[in-house]
Amino acid sequence: MFKSKNITLAVGMTVVALTSQAWANPVTYLGTGLTTDVTITHNGSNMYVRAGEIFIDYSAIKLTAYCVDLDHWVKNAWDATPASVSTINGGLEAAWLYDHFAKSVTTGAEGAALQIAIWEVVDDFGGTPNLSTGNFSFSGAKSVLTSAQSYLNAMPSDLSGYTTPSFIVKSGDVVRSQNLIVPEPAALALLASGLPILLAGRRR
Repeated sequence: MFKSKNITLAVGMTVVALTSQAWANPVTYLGTGLTTDVTITHNGSNMYVRAGEIFIDYSAIKLTAYCVDLDHWVKNAWDATPASVSTINGGLEAAWLYDHFAKSVTTGAEGAALQIAIWEVVDDFGGTPNLSTGNFSFSGAKSVLTSAQSYLNAMPSDLSGYTTPSFIVKSGDVVRSQNLIVPEPAALALLASGLPILLAGRRR
């Protein structure tokens, strides 16, 4: 979610179990990708925000993230640790949506729709997804609404057996930014385990 430049991200990882010993690592906000400005309702308040892809540099690794935190705005720079999706309400549902649809986003409307679907499952955690009622609601552009609903409709009702490659970039308290969900480059497995990674000679 963007008001100015504050955001929380979720990311993906597969190999190493996430622990409380994971090191804090620097995050830099790089801008947005495929997005659309939308009006949403969160806890009874109307909010006009940009929804869709968020680009970050996480310890010198470029990632595409989505917001999983409607209570904070994205910062320019902050420190964060990799965390399991289970550390946030609706994290597994958000991860399923991210894992299955993030790579297929090709338009700003689709990027916004995926973000809307992710906000729905984290903000109205535990209930049947419904974009018209609850803590979170959206009634904007029909193309965004239709795509967001199709993403939610595709999600299985029982995700208890689902193993996600995604994880949360969890913001520290100072400077506090959004938590984000992101995919897993192999190097992030080392970050999650608390091991240093050598980035000298790494090329884009």
